Parts: sequence; structure tokens; C-alpha cells
Amino acid sequence: MTEEVEGFRDRALVALLSISVRLGEGLGVDATIGLGSGIGRLWYALRLPRTSRVREQLAAAFPDEPDVRRRGWEREVFLHLGRGLAELLLLSGRHRPALLERLEIDGLEHLERAVAESGGQGAIVIAPHLGNWELCAAKLADLGVPVAAIYRGFKQPALERAASRVRAGRPEFLPAAHEPLEQIAMGRRAGVRFVRALGAGRSVLVLLDQRARRDEGLSVQFFGRPAHTRFGPVKLADRLGAPVLLAFTRRAPDGRRHRLTIEPPFPLEPGAAREERILQRNLQAITARFEREIRSCPGQWIWTHRRWRPPSAQRGPSGGGGSGGKTPVSAETSADSRRRPPACAPPGTHCSSVGTAATDPIALSSGLRSSGRLCDDPDSAAPQPRSRSCETP
Repeated sequence: MTEEVEGFRDRALVALLSISVRLGEGLGVDATIGLGSGIGRLWYALRLPRTSRVREQLAAAFPDEPDVRRRGWEREVFLHLGRGLAELLLLSGRHRPALLERLEIDGLEHLERAVAESGGQGAIVIAPHLGNWELCAAKLADLGVPVAAIYRGFKQPALERAASRVRAGRPEFLPAAHEPLEQIAMGRRAGVRFVRALGAGRSVLVLLDQRARRDEGLSVQFFGRPAHTRFGPVKLADRLGAPVLLAFTRRAPDGRRHRLTIEPPFPLEPGAAREERILQRNLQAITARFEREIRSCPGQWIWTHRRWRPPSAQRGPSGGGGSGGKTPVSAETSADSRRRPPACAPPGTHCSSVGTAATDPIALSSGLRSSGRLCDDPDSAAPQPRSRSCETP
């Protein structure tokens, strides 16, 4: 695709997003959510893309349930997604306070106590794609809770900037440094920002119920079938001693109000950073807790996602699917990185042990299987093999 075509597509997407936001501004909260409900209902009625996938995955997850009940959940999935899209658009405008008022929080004291008892280090809050998860970080930031959210960015820079403003509710003129919510896009620097956010006292929100690549996850049972699951945040929590709390968002029966429940610190088995068996048991415990919550409201989970699809392989040097096309770090390189800072780090740079792939996406990828270090210098890259020069971010 040529640069001209890409530029036109980006501008068109941003224009569509802008028009949608303005439409929501004019209609108001209830009317916009009602419009979203109608779009979701129509999508399901016309059997548009993803409807067959939702039907197949619900049938596999609930084989003993009557067809009529599963059909009801199918409709609810798309009704919920339509409402969620409308609410996301409302987050960027003048209706944001009214929308966030509709979200109640139970258990905020658990998060505050966990952060206080950890000496001011932030906590890792792990959640599934249940209810309208987009509202959670926005609500916490609105209450003055220091938070950072991990998200998968768009490939189009213009659309990425627009989506960031929608997510944060930041107008065009406000610099990114003044955002109440720190947004961390999956990518090369994600791990560095993840660790620094925790160190700065921000609690990091992580969604941990999507399919992971082979090199960044482990297989656990989810609805009776193996599902490859990211291990990075759990391993990092063990390595840094950061508390882990689970959180769940539910849409109320009226379709317009929400409740975020933050549970007390999850009792993870220590040693996950050293032994894969322990790490897998911890992942299984978290996934089992997710499953129990999803079973109580199946229509509010993302059955559109191919959760049980076999994991893809790590990208090689040519790119195309894995860890940014980087050559995997060898055991020899990992050992060398423990002895000295990376070549690109300036003299006096302090490094801490967190994992060689800490700059990989939220999973922190396969490098967490070996030991490496993260540089405190914000302009330096993470440890790299000595045979390769460090990249400038």
C-alpha cells in the first residue's frame, strides 16, 4: 500500500471517529448507548462477521446448555459490544463525567492497602475482557488513583493518536504529559515503562485472557480446553515482589450502569520467576478464577476472540509475527548481560534484574525465562546481544 493511500485511509478513519464522537456529544449518554445497542442487535440479526465464531465458541464452552440459552448469550455478546463502542466514544467528550458516574467500585480499599503495604510500589491489577473494561482505568484515574494501562496500539499513527485522546478524555490542546492516565502501548519499550510505572507508584492494569504467542505464554485449561496464556506479568510480579489483584467489571441488567470489583491480593504461589511449574500453576489459578466469573455472565465476555486457537510462533529476524523481529537472546548473552550493562548504556547506568525481554509487549516475552536487566536510563535500550548495536527508541 502506497503512502498516499495509507494517509488517505488514516485521515478517513480519524474523520469517522471524530464524527462519531460529535454525534455522541449531541445525542447524550442514554441515546448514544441506545444507538450502540441497535447497531449490535442489527449486526447479530444480519449474521455479520464474527457471529458464527461466537456461536461455535459458546457451543464448545457450554456443550450441556440448551440451544435457546446459548442463542440468548450470542445476542447479548453483540448487544454488549455495541454499547461498549458507544461508551468508548462518550469517554472523549463532555459526557465523560456523567458516564463515569455510572461506574461504581467495590474493593478500592484492597488496592490502596496493597500499594501502601508494598512501600509505595504500584500493584499489578489483572482482569479479563469482561464487561466494559475500558471504563475501569478511566474511573480510577478520575478518582485520583495513579494508574497505567497496557493496550494494543493501532498500526496507523493518526488513528493511534485519536484513540489515545478518546481513551484519556484529553482534548487536542492538552500535552500528553498531563494525562491523568498513563497509557502503555505494547511494543519495544512496553516492559521498561511497565516497570517504571510500578516503581513510580502507579498500579498497572493488565488484561490477561487473550491468546499468547508460543514464546510468550504457557498452556492452561480454560473452559475445559488448553489455552495459551501470557505469563509475563505474573512472572514479573514474583520477581519484583509486586502485589497482584484481580478485578472484574460487570454491566448492570439495565445495560447502562457498571460495577468494578477489585478483589484482595491474589494468593500466588511464590517462585514463579524461577520455576515454570509454579508459574503455570499460578496462571491456571488466575484463569480458573476468570472462568468462574465469565460463567456467571457469558454474554459480557469477548467470544469474538479466538482464545483457543493454537499459538503462533515467535517472529524471526525477518519479522512477521512475534517479538518485533528481534533475534532471541541466547543463554550466553543473558549471562553476559548479568555481568555488565548493555553496550548502549552510558557510564554509570544502573541496571536491575527483571528479564532480558522486558521491552517486549506486556507478556515481556520469552526473555523472562532467563535473567537479564533493565536500565534506569530512560534513553537507553534494554540489554541486547553484544554482536548487535542498540537501537535508539
